[in-house]
Amino acid sequence: RNGAGTGRPFLGSLGGLGDAHLAVLKSGKFSLALDPKADINRTSHLLVDSGAQIVIVGPDTDKSLRALVTGKSAVINVNDPETSFSDDNPNVPISPEAYAYIRYTSGSTGSAKGAPKTHRNVLKAVMDFANHFHLCPEDRITLLGFASIGKHLLKALLTGASLCPFDAKKEGLIHLAEWLLGQRTTVYYSFPTAFRH
Repeated sequence: RNGAGTGRPFLGSLGGLGDAHLAVLKSGKFSLALDPKADINRTSHLLVDSGAQIVIVGPDTDKSLRALVTGKSAVINVNDPETSFSDDNPNVPISPEAYAYIRYTSGSTGSAKGAPKTHRNVLKAVMDFANHFHLCPEDRITLLGFASIGKHLLKALLTGASLCPFDAKKEGLIHLAEWLLGQRTTVYYSFPTAFRH
């Protein structure tokens, strides 16, 4: 839907989400990340409620998401885009009040509701985090949760730091300590269960 942003939401899947998220931002649009492991009813609700015009899929989510997409949405496979797409920098001016992305609530008290984040919101959060932890290009930041891709991607990108993704749901927490040492992480950021583990 059109809102404070300059366009309609795009959606991404976990495969290639980082690149897709950046592409959406550079085009002056906003995104909604879909968790490929989420319940099919939730995903269907998010697709309908957001009014998404384009769904970006990866090889692991292509079939499942195509089955949920209505005729109103186009589907792009991030690993097999049309060659007619331009790779030029769009140089789109973006207002600080334009939407950057939407996050949906868990829906535990009813239907999941979308909460849009503006570029101003996101950049303020990134700046506060970067300043508080004195982030620099030598830092290596953990990314353990799927839903945190938006802000954390930018925390690394805008400070020159590295973002180290770990799929906690797939890998389990048993290997987390070993992985952290192997990645030489300098900034650990996670959900409480992983931290306690």
